[in-house]
Amino acid sequence: MAGLMVSGTQVSYIGQDCREIPEHLGRDCGHFAKRLDLSFNLLRCFVLHKLPRLKFLDAQKVTRQEREEALVRGAFMKVVKPKPSSGDVDASQEHQYTPLPSASRELTS
Repeated sequence: MAGLMVSGTQVSYIGQDCREIPEHLGRDCGHFAKRLDLSFNLLRCFVLHKLPRLKFLDAQKVTRQEREEALVRGAFMKVVKPKPSSGDVDASQEHQYTPLPSASRELTS
């Protein structure tokens, strides 16, 4: 896959002129990636849809054509967060937070 760079849990797919997030990125890297850099692609319809007052994107001025495309397509370009695998359980999820001191957590105290 030309243009794909992986360093630990960071995946970069920079400057590939893609208009949507390539399916192979999720399939091949979704199970381990914690950071994804899609800079300098043709994605930002979704970003412009969410941030309509944005003046610059990827160090370039946002064009009228990009704004128009964002109005038409932006709402349909959802960003989907992958479900964590069983091995990715966050430590904070294992121990539920309670504001009570440990002695008062038990009913017998």
